[in-house]
Amino acid sequence: MQKRWSRILALTMGIPLLLAILAACGSGTTSTGSSSGGNAPAGSTTIKVATELPVSGKDESAGKPTENGAHLAVDEANAANTIPGYKLVFVPKDDVGPSGSHDGATGQKNVQDLIGDALVAGIVGPLNSSVAVAEMPVANQAPIALISPSNTNDCLTQTTPDYECGGANNKISTYRPTGKVTYFRIATLDQFQGAALADYGFKEK
Repeated sequence: MQKRWSRILALTMGIPLLLAILAACGSGTTSTGSSSGGNAPAGSTTIKVATELPVSGKDESAGKPTENGAHLAVDEANAANTIPGYKLVFVPKDDVGPSGSHDGATGQKNVQDLIGDALVAGIVGPLNSSVAVAEMPVANQAPIALISPSNTNDCLTQTTPDYECGGANNKISTYRPTGKVTYFRIATLDQFQGAALADYGFKEK
């Protein structure tokens, strides 16, 4: 039970983190200002918070609870007037593709669509590291923030042994073409999880 609730907590932390960032920015621009969508219209009091998750097909059981938690967080933030003078609007996207499972091309298209909306301040997602590979360069060039609740692949942000990243030990420049950091994640990296689980298992014997 404790493990289950720890996972749920990690999956739903993306929205509060994004909301905290927005609140700290106060009444500044309501968008990251993408090259496609431009800056938010002057005088706009709407801030859109998006999710980009697999919420149907084979991955519904993983993605839907996260989407529901994010939606609840947005509703609660509005009720609490977390960002005075602004209304938060929840914008959900589904990255399940034709195969019925999470799909990088679908996720990338979702991010491109969200970039085109100047009122979108940031995106919580993706859920899967393979989808992040497709989305990160697009989001980075916009730029718009991605906050993943569950990506664990070391290669997304770390230098690793060649075999881990498809023959390259550093793909950071591929995923971060502008050199700016626009991708964030809450989950622990794969390289730390194995050691932590082994340590936990040893202590719990």
